[in-house]
Amino acid sequence: MGGIRSEQIYEALFDNEALEQLSQRLADAVGGRSSILNWRHHDGGYEALSYCYFAPDFMEAYVEAWATLDPWVIAGRQPAVVNQVVLLDELVPSSTYARSAIYNDFIRAWGDDTFHTMGVVVSTDWGDGVIGVNRGRKARAFEADELARLQRYARDVGRVLTLRGELAAARRAKDVSCATLDTMAVAVAVVAWNGRLVEANEAAETVFERADGLFCRAGVIGAVSHGDGAGLEHAIALATAASQPTAASVVVTRRAHMEPYLVTASPLVTPSTSRCAMLIFRDPETRDPSLTGRLRGLFSLSKAEAEIAIDLAEGRSPAEVAARRLVTANTLKTQLASLMGKMGCTRQSEVVSVIAALPPVRNG
Repeated sequence: MGGIRSEQIYEALFDNEALEQLSQRLADAVGGRSSILNWRHHDGGYEALSYCYFAPDFMEAYVEAWATLDPWVIAGRQPAVVNQVVLLDELVPSSTYARSAIYNDFIRAWGDDTFHTMGVVVSTDWGDGVIGVNRGRKARAFEADELARLQRYARDVGRVLTLRGELAAARRAKDVSCATLDTMAVAVAVVAWNGRLVEANEAAETVFERADGLFCRAGVIGAVSHGDGAGLEHAIALATAASQPTAASVVVTRRAHMEPYLVTASPLVTPSTSRCAMLIFRDPETRDPSLTGRLRGLFSLSKAEAEIAIDLAEGRSPAEVAARRLVTANTLKTQLASLMGKMGCTRQSEVVSVIAALPPVRNG
């Protein structure tokens, strides 16, 4: 039974292949059949950072559906033992584990018999690292000498897991932030003082790809119209001024008879980023697919009433709405009276204001 050199452990900090190999090396060094190095995020989600013996689809199913129910992890997170290498068989009696859902409905269902384990839950400010070494049911339980061998490596492996976990937590936070911005129908783009694009959500990228008023060329945001481009540069300059940055807006024209983009450049200063601006605007070509359902849920409108309200909010006159819906003016008048009564409005302008106050959503 060989050991693990310190350099082999710390290579896993930045070398993905070394990280993949670390679980096998750990299992071999302490006499385990399998080993896992997982990360538990503060929101309860898990990531498998390194593992051996188990198949990828098994681990995928584990982190997605079963890790939160794992009695070994639950026991290892108890305040009395967290950050300590422990024989988890002693915290979770074999009789209890043998009756658990994870063993009967997951592990055995996959044709496996993982039954004994020792490990440690490393608690940090940004999540928990989980180190576990396992054996099958027919093997003997881990003993004190094997626990001592795991303790020999746990501090260094825990440090690697902690740093890897911090990176995973940062990546997850960015993914959540990006997904949040992508959900909104409002286009958002972050640009540096010189107009260079730093980040953009899906709504903004759609506009830039269409290039019918705004574009991104060679990584720099610009406007098709030379005059609008100068106005956009000025707005960005005001929002990224070194002293007293201020929000500014500009109208970016599009082709004839098309609604323009009304772009606001707002100062954006973070501890790691300076002199940036957030460009915020709506894409007139994008309709919120969830709006009909949300209006119906809020005001008990019929589908037809909700669609009429949206037509009004998009600037259509009652005559245009009636023609669009192939109904008479009297029928539309009756429907308008009904939907305004349900929405508590007395004028059509109030209907438009209510809809404008709802947060726009891109993915309904």
